[in-house]
Amino acid sequence: MSGSSPGCLGGRAASSGDNPAMPPRSGPDPVLAHRVRARRLQRNWSIRHAADRAGISHTGWSRIESGRSAGTVPMLRKIAAALGCTVGELLGQAAETVTTVTAAGLPRPRPSQCEHGWPMRPAWLCRGCGRAWPCRTRRHALLQEHADTPNALHALMSAMADYATADLYDLPTAEVRARVSGWLR
Repeated sequence: MSGSSPGCLGGRAASSGDNPAMPPRSGPDPVLAHRVRARRLQRNWSIRHAADRAGISHTGWSRIESGRSAGTVPMLRKIAAALGCTVGELLGQAAETVTTVTAAGLPRPRPSQCEHGWPMRPAWLCRGCGRAWPCRTRRHALLQEHADTPNALHALMSAMADYATADLYDLPTAEVRARVSGWLR
């Protein structure tokens, strides 16, 4: 197929354009790159020193800081911990919207500030609150949207779990599936 992006679903090239319900995969993030670099430079750390403190490779750190990669959720957690901040702060979450921080270091805003919607990919975090997608509020909205079509909701969430498993390849498949679609049981 001409014009398709790399990837394979069902034996053919696939892109988020093939499925209008699929959220676009986030590419490298220049805001993330800038924030990571600025925080590292504030500490007068080399990339190698910062990466060692985070427990990741210096090439991985460099790819994020140069904007060539958005990183994975575990990698962003390690970077945030090394830099003394939250993943939400690295991703640009406004500090005044945060009321508490989760055990994973993700910001937890006031409930009225959660925008729901599709996840930020490849991290699979809620765009509104920074929690693991789907957050409680998004789950409630999905249940309401599909009140008359529960089978369609199960099919949608099963497909979303497939996409999440591909994006979050460094996490156990069962854990990713439980997070994305296990709440429907």
